[in-house]
Amino acid sequence: MWTFVASFFWGTVGFALLVYGKKADEMVPLAIGLVLIVLSYFLSALWLTISAIVLIGIYWMWLRSNS
Repeated sequence: MWTFVASFFWGTVGFALLVYGKKADEMVPLAIGLVLIVLSYFLSALWLTISAIVLIGIYWMWLRSNS
């Protein structure tokens, strides 16, 4: 049950980043979004959430360095 919920949530976040990266022509959000979507198929809820938090942290640091 929780794996489905985590996969749905993080897959949706990944899809949003993928679409944003494609429209803004930015490679980092596009790649992170694609990785989140792919990971949502293969990892359990705990590992998916940990991986997603790390990836979102990387994206946040990338945003702060570009400001």
